[in-house]
Amino acid sequence: QKIVPFRTQGRVFGFAQAFEAAAAPVTAFLIAPIAQFLIIPYMDSRAGRDAFGWLLGEGQARGIALVFLIAGLVMVLVAAAAFFTKSYRRISAQYLGEDESVPAEPAAV
Repeated sequence: QKIVPFRTQGRVFGFAQAFEAAAAPVTAFLIAPIAQFLIIPYMDSRAGRDAFGWLLGEGQARGIALVFLIAGLVMVLVAAAAFFTKSYRRISAQYLGEDESVPAEPAAV
């Protein structure tokens, strides 16, 4: 919140929230068929049990557990990669050099 100027924070954070909310159904509609037709049948097969049974256990939820495992690993990799971008370095440098984005209140007379 220190980087975004105070007068534009509502628009910036509103856009970010709208973008995140719009992404949820899109990812749900993409992941559901992939999980239903590819991952869950694979995990019900002998190859899936042999490959990931030691990690995800035995039972009907192995396929969804694999989806969550892959999604978590992807998120960790994307977050780690974000630390190496030019944008992150620029924002971090700006954050360290700036005291406050909220303008100081004028002194009462």
